[in-house]
Amino acid sequence: MTMSSGIQPILDEGCGNTSEDLSTSAVRPFIVGTIVGGVAGALVGTALSSHTRGFIVGLYQLVQRRLATSDYDRLRFELLLQ
Repeated sequence: MTMSSGIQPILDEGCGNTSEDLSTSAVRPFIVGTIVGGVAGALVGTALSSHTRGFIVGLYQLVQRRLATSDYDRLRFELLLQ
């Protein structure tokens, strides 16, 4: 007789939980957590959407910015002076 075979009947009798009870009890918190996380994520995403959109648009404009001809000439002149 191994040690684990002696412990298993004691655990089964002492808890009163079957494998079906354990699987059901593990599913409920997962579903509740998923729903709460989804709602919280949607609320925070909505609250930050204007800030996020402004940040992304600002980065896009910074990357896509083209220098005017006068700015480009001045920058090239300053680089030549160095």
